[in-house]
Amino acid sequence: MQAKLVSSMGKIVRLNQDGKQNQLSGIALVAGGKGQDKDASTKIGFKNRCVIFIADELPLLTHSLYNTAITNLQSNEYLQFIGIGNPTSPFDPLGVFMEPEEGWNSVNETFDGWKTKRGYCIRFDGEKSPNVLAGREVWKGILSLRTVTDLRESLGPKSPEYYRMVRGFLSPDGDANAIYTEVEITSSGSQQKVTTWLSSPTPIAFLDPAFSHGGDEAVACFCRVGEYYSAIHQRNVKGIELVYAPCIRNAPARSPTRDSPEAE
Repeated sequence: MQAKLVSSMGKIVRLNQDGKQNQLSGIALVAGGKGQDKDASTKIGFKNRCVIFIADELPLLTHSLYNTAITNLQSNEYLQFIGIGNPTSPFDPLGVFMEPEEGWNSVNETFDGWKTKRGYCIRFDGEKSPNVLAGREVWKGILSLRTVTDLRESLGPKSPEYYRMVRGFLSPDGDANAIYTEVEITSSGSQQKVTTWLSSPTPIAFLDPAFSHGGDEAVACFCRVGEYYSAIHQRNVKGIELVYAPCIRNAPARSPTRDSPEAE
């Protein structure tokens, strides 16, 4: 295949037999990230027999860009979406993309991969790096035993940063800087709706405002909070039921509040 680098476009284009550029083929670079996703979304409408979309640093991209890429490219005969990044949150674009088919409770840091709702996730654990296993730097550019040891001592083996940069997995303790950790939100143990409230639930709502110029769209969630009987825990508990969240897919139906016995 004849191709030509067009630096001004950030693109490698394929050339036809007559030497002219074929704008529908080649490798195109699209800038993403907060504040740029609106511009990038207008460019994600590629139509071709075979389209491969590679999203590097997926956790830093926005949900709107990710959703646009997934939906707009589905009409192509062959589409492969590859997301790359260090796991940060089950709710950012990478976390949504790599969510296990059976939910996050079905996997742990001993897994090297798992089926997702869209395909398959391949996980690389820095503690299993060839250099770490060899005990010396055999291959440059990947984690070494010395680097892993230094990070473990400085960050702590259970810290979110160590899990993100070395283990390649979500921290079991969640984000220590959050009021409610993501582990508490996702580990309620049930995806079922509340069938019987012990008292009238109180309706509540949450709103994450959008950026004034570019970035994510505003996200609103509507919930109910109150007491109900949990068949899983065999006792009365206080929890939050997600009623409607148009921008959140596969969100847990219920998560415990801070003062709930489920959060203990």
